[in-house]
Amino acid sequence: EFRQHVKTFDIDHKTLNNKINSQNLFKQSGDFHLSEAEKEHRNRMLQMNDTLDKGTRSLENSRQVMDDLEASAMDVSSQLRSNRETLESAHNKLKNSNNLTSRARSVLRRMENREFRQKTAIYVALGVVALVILYMFYSILFKQTR
Repeated sequence: EFRQHVKTFDIDHKTLNNKINSQNLFKQSGDFHLSEAEKEHRNRMLQMNDTLDKGTRSLENSRQVMDDLEASAMDVSSQLRSNRETLESAHNKLKNSNNLTSRARSVLRRMENREFRQKTAIYVALGVVALVILYMFYSILFKQTR
């Protein structure tokens, strides 16, 4: 929208400049025949021409600044896109490591449960063996006394 306004102003400026130049060409040749009002009008037109030239330069500078800002914005956008891809990659890696950590935790929990069951089974088996041995001693001792 701003560019459209700038283009419109540029076209208007060129049109006015052409009109002023053509009027100046006709009036310069007979400058000494001009009345005071015409000379004053001519001076105002020249001042207006200078003002329009300054406005044109200002618009050109503004256009240059806008182009520079647009280029900077494109660079920033590119950097942000790159940073987003990097962050998404890091996020995916964190998700994968979280999944691996969860799986490792569940494997360790199963190993601990298996170890507990094995220890319990060994202690029960030792208890049964100890009872059998005690029973055998008891029966051997009491059979000999009878």
